[in-house]
Amino acid sequence: MHPSLWWMTGDELMAWLGFSMSLFAVYWLFRPILPALGCRRNPKGPDDEASSQRQHGWILSGVTGAVLSVVGAVQCAEMLQLFLKEGTEHSAWEAFFNEYPAYITYAIVFFMAHCVVDTVVGTIWYPKAMDMASGYIHHAVYLYVCLYALRVCPRIFALFFIEEFPTLLLALGNWHHGLRNDNLFGGVFFVLRIVSHICMLLLTGWSRIELKIGLTLMTLTLGMHVMWMRTWCLKYGLCKRRPKAS
Repeated sequence: MHPSLWWMTGDELMAWLGFSMSLFAVYWLFRPILPALGCRRNPKGPDDEASSQRQHGWILSGVTGAVLSVVGAVQCAEMLQLFLKEGTEHSAWEAFFNEYPAYITYAIVFFMAHCVVDTVVGTIWYPKAMDMASGYIHHAVYLYVCLYALRVCPRIFALFFIEEFPTLLLALGNWHHGLRNDNLFGGVFFVLRIVSHICMLLLTGWSRIELKIGLTLMTLTLGMHVMWMRTWCLKYGLCKRRPKAS
C-alpha cells in the first residue's frame, strides 16, 4: 500500500495547519457572539453550564457543516450536469471521478482539521458536549477515511459532503432554540443521508472504479444513518410512540 495513504504531502500538511488555526479562531470568535446575540438553547430560561457547553460544542460543527455542504452541493450539481450531457457514457464518468479541482483536496483537509480541532477544543472547553461515539470515535475514524479519500477517491468523497447539511441544521438549533425544527431536520436527513446516499452508492458501484474499501465504508455509513433515522422516528417522527388511551 502506498505510504502516502497514511500521511499528507507537505502542501496538504501546511493547509491542515492553516485550517486548524482558522478553526481555533472561529471558535473563540463565535463563543462570545452567540450570547451577545441573545442565542439560547433553553427556551424556558437561562442556559446552565451543560447547556452552554453544548451550544459551544456546535460552533465548529456548524461552520464545518456549512463549508462542506457548499462543496458537496457544487459537486452534485456538476455530476447532474454531466449526466444530462453525457448520460451513462462510462468514459465520461471515469474522467469525472479521476479529474477534480484542487479545492476538493483542500475541502477534505479542512474536514481533517475540524476532526482534530473539535476533539482538542471539546476535551478542554466543552467536555459535557463530547460524546464518545459521535465525538472521539467518529473523528478518529474519519481521519483515516479522509486520508484514504485523498489518495483514492477525492471527488467521490466530496459528493457525500452534501450530507453535512443536516449537521448545519442541528448546529443552528443548538445555537438558538428558535432555529430548531425537528421535522425539517428529519426530512432533510432522510433525503440526503439515506436516499441520496443510496443513489451515490449505486452510482459508484456502477462506475466500476476499484473501491472495495470505499464501497465498504459507504455501506457501513449508510447503515449508521439508517440507525440514526430510526432513532429520530422513535423520538420525533411517524413512529413516535403515543401514550395509550386510558
